Amino acid sequence: MSQFYVNPENIDGPVFRLDGTEAAHLLHVLRARRGDRIKLFDGRGNAWYAEIEKAGNNIIEGHISGVIKKVPRVVNLKLCFALPARKAFDDILERCTVAEVSVFQPVVTERVQESRRDWNKRIPRMRQIVMSACKQCGRADFPEILPPVRFDECIDGIKENEAAFIASFGGIHTGQLPEKINGRTELLLFTGPEGGFTEEEIRKAVLAGAVPLDLGRNVLRAEDACFYASMVLTGYKDCRL
Repeated sequence: MSQFYVNPENIDGPVFRLDGTEAAHLLHVLRARRGDRIKLFDGRGNAWYAEIEKAGNNIIEGHISGVIKKVPRVVNLKLCFALPARKAFDDILERCTVAEVSVFQPVVTERVQESRRDWNKRIPRMRQIVMSACKQCGRADFPEILPPVRFDECIDGIKENEAAFIASFGGIHTGQLPEKINGRTELLLFTGPEGGFTEEEIRKAVLAGAVPLDLGRNVLRAEDACFYASMVLTGYKDCRL
């Protein structure tokens, strides 16, 4: 059953309304009609089963027939990733939304070359990528996307109640995560650019409280490192990881 985003303002008790691109997709691609059942989510963690009652003129209306219960998230992961080229950035947003990242924090490291000047112009596209990923995987809440900050500023923000990790060869292996996380639910993950972190950046991160985390013997692309490490951290209690 397909899932669609509904603006919270378009829910009035048991009644909902879809317009814009969501209604257009239902009407012109899926050929929705009265009586069809769909899933709705509001980007805030709420999701419902719904039934269409009216379909036409680029508007879908209907009623909510039931609540979809979601399994509570075990941890909240903030992904602090070195700002990559635009294609890799889009891939990170899409794949790591599916991996249950709660907050995206782009970081400017010494080896980052990507410009931040057009950041505000990119926000609508970023939101669309995240929305599409949520629709595809069934996630009901949108992750937060923060504006880029410098690496030193980011590591200075590590808090005592957070378990912080930095992707680095020679660090701990994934089987040691439960011990290092030690029951904490707020996690930070630092991943580097294509050229990796400098030794000085790793040293600063460790001094600030981050634990080096080894992602394996192979060199990963930036987007692959983000996805793999995010999956490991959000599912660290799963013995299969």
